Amino acid sequence: MTPQPEQQARREIDRLLTAAGWSAQDADRAGIHAARGVAIPAPL
Repeated sequence: MTPQPEQQARREIDRLLTAAGWSAQDADRAGIHAARGVAIPAPL
């Protein structure tokens, strides 16, 4: 199954956030103290 554009964008954004030192986490399992920057994306 081919990923939807939103899923592809989310993966790229998460990759860029990680490269910048952020931690991209799911809202239901987020640990806000896991890193200096924690991104909690909105559900798709």
